[in-house]
Amino acid sequence: FDCAASPDGGAVVTGWHLGVIGFGSFLAVEPAGMYGFVARFDQSGAFLWAHSISTSYYNNLQYPISCAIDPAGNTFIAGRFMATLSLDGVALLVNPDSMGTLLPYVLRFNSLGSLDWAQAVGWGPGPAYLQDMTVDAQGNVLVVGCRGDYHGALMKLDGSNGSPLLQVFATDPVS
Repeated sequence: FDCAASPDGGAVVTGWHLGVIGFGSFLAVEPAGMYGFVARFDQSGAFLWAHSISTSYYNNLQYPISCAIDPAGNTFIAGRFMATLSLDGVALLVNPDSMGTLLPYVLRFNSLGSLDWAQAVGWGPGPAYLQDMTVDAQGNVLVVGCRGDYHGALMKLDGSNGSPLLQVFATDPVS
């Protein structure tokens, strides 16, 4: 679970739920498994928009982990998923290792709640673990985590389209 404040005093929340969850006019009634959500509120706490995040994996294995809002009011959600990641039932991303590892992802929504882009974030072969995400003053996304060998990894994505701008990996110290 995570929350972030917007420049105008509003907020976004993300996390997962079992069964039923509702915000304002948004109601998600889901079958078994964990379903993710993102919900946006204005500065007075009034509901603006929300989405349900799911996967095609048998127990809906996915975890929204982090959220942020850029200076322009765009909302970013980062998490991990297995199989096919969907937003409100529409497939967005496919994990090539659909039955073995969780793959990190980043989603960007505009201020009205429409999805602008979805990007899988990997750091080479094997599993990748997302730990956190933030957005810089230019609206670019910084994602931090580690590879399957537990070496740290940082990726910078272009906030306007999700394309990778930079990747940095920690290595073993030289003896």
